[in-house]
Parts: sequence; structure tokens; C-alpha cells
Amino acid sequence: VMQSMGVRTGEVIAGPLHRTIRTVGHLEYDETKIGTVSLKVSGWIEKLHVNKTGALVNRGDPLMEIYSPELVSAQEEYLMALKGKRDSSLLSSSQKRLEYWDISPQVIEELRNSKEVRKSLPILSPFDGVVTEKDVVEGTYFEAGQKLYTIADLSTIWVYVHIYEYELPWVSEGQAATMTLPYLPG
Repeated sequence: VMQSMGVRTGEVIAGPLHRTIRTVGHLEYDETKIGTVSLKVSGWIEKLHVNKTGALVNRGDPLMEIYSPELVSAQEEYLMALKGKRDSSLLSSSQKRLEYWDISPQVIEELRNSKEVRKSLPILSPFDGVVTEKDVVEGTYFEAGQKLYTIADLSTIWVYVHIYEYELPWVSEGQAATMTLPYLPG
């Protein structure tokens, strides 16, 4: 009877119980490593150095060059204070004004050395990563605070997997998983 029923017996052993769960997931940017580039002044985009989404940028790379009447007057004020040199507080405050508008120390140093006002100033990338959104076009006007670029650091990515409720008891935090990508076999 046991043979016709297919009953098999074996020795009982203690060990881990494995269950395979096959599911579908999708990749996302790590939301803690996404940055937005927006400026504290209004102006015009004179030239774009990064003109497409998907472009890889490093911190300090030029993204674009802008013209802003506010920045031109701030440069003039800085150079007048630099010429005067008698009032160090005026020089310091005019330099701080440029720094508060996110003008890089390299550009301020170039201004100090050349002693010439630049019509357009370069805006450098504050982050390392990949451009995921580009909301600027060369020659357009932008407002202060307007989002111009979104840059995501891809050194860490998130994988969202879709698991049914009945599979939840077999999933825990820190558990190892194997992922297969159709465009990257192996």
C-alpha cells in the first residue's frame, strides 16, 4: 500500500529551510542621492555645456553659462571694493554676496585676477552623478529658484520588487537576493 501511494521515508535532519520567490521588480534612483540645480538669481542661459539627459557630470564641471544683471552689478561692486582696499568690510561683504549666489570660489578668484566684469558666468555642478532631468534651453530666461537640472548619483540604486501578501512571511530585512536583468545577462 505504501508503495502504491508513493510514500517515502527518510532520516530527519536539522537545517535551514529554503523557499524561492520569483517576482518582478524595477530599478529606481536612491532618493537620498538626488540633487536639484536651481539658482538664487534670475537671468538668461547664454550657453549650455550639459545639453542632454543621461550626461555624466562631476562636481565642479561647468553645466552652463548665465547672464544676470544682478550678477554683473555684484561683480562691479566687488571690483570697486577691490580697487578701494581701504574698506575691507565692503570687500568682504561684496565677496560674500557673490558666494551666497553660489558663484564658485574659482570664478571669484578669476574675477579678482582679471579685474574685468564678465557678462556671463559659469555655473558649476554641485553634485557627482547623471543628469536625469534637464529643464533648460539655451537662450531662455529663468527665474530665481526655478529647477534647471536634476542630478542623481548612481553609485547606489534601489530595486523595488513586487511581492504578494502570502509571500511576506518568507521575506525579511537584510535577506540575500539574486537579481537577473534582461539587458545584462549573468
